[in-house]
Formats: sequence, C-alpha cells, structure tokens
Amino acid sequence: MDKKQMKQIIDQPLDPEHIREGTYFSFFSDFYTRNNRVVILWVWGNALFFLALLVVSAILFFQTNNTQYHILYAALFICSVQILILTKIIYYLAVIRNRTLRDIKRLELCMAEMNEKLKD
Repeated sequence: MDKKQMKQIIDQPLDPEHIREGTYFSFFSDFYTRNNRVVILWVWGNALFFLALLVVSAILFFQTNNTQYHILYAALFICSVQILILTKIIYYLAVIRNRTLRDIKRLELCMAEMNEKLKD
C-alpha cells in the first residue's frame, strides 16, 4: 500500500458512533450501579465523617484558650481538609474509570478497523 492510499484512508470521516461523547447523566449513571456500591458507600461515608471532624475541630479551635489544644484542633482541621481532597480525587478516579475503559475499547475497535482497511 502506498502513501496516497494510506492518506486517503486516514482522511476519511470518522464513524459517528466512534466520536459520540456521553452526557453528564450517563457519566454519573455509569458509576452509580450495584457493582460500585462498596466504593460509593466508602467514599461518601469517609467524606461525611471527615467533614464533620472538620467542622467540630474548627468550632473547638475558637472555643479553647489552651495553646496545646489550638495546635491539636488546627492539625485536625488541616488533616481533615487533606483527607477530603484525597477522597474527592479517589471519587473522581472511580467515576471516570468506566468512561476511560470505554474510550480505550473504542480506540481498539478503531485501530482494528484501520488495520483491516490497510490489509485490503
């Protein structure tokens, strides 16, 4: 196969099925399934616990007069914020996992189709 034929195959428009993007509803509905129930419960439970710890440590920080307790509550506040950020990252990675796998599968199918066209 020469360069002209390869360029012609590459320049062909893509199949609409391969370039279709999902909506936000499909993006999150893929995650909230029975298979991911443990991850969902862990993430939301973890987030709620550390959010409560964050609020309590902030309130207690301003109510105490002891310097040692100020340090303790400030450290609890900072650690809670960091763990909440980590929880959000883990949640985001779990949400995009299915979408990433679908995109990889779509890419593999496109490569297989291109390979078949190049063989012909």
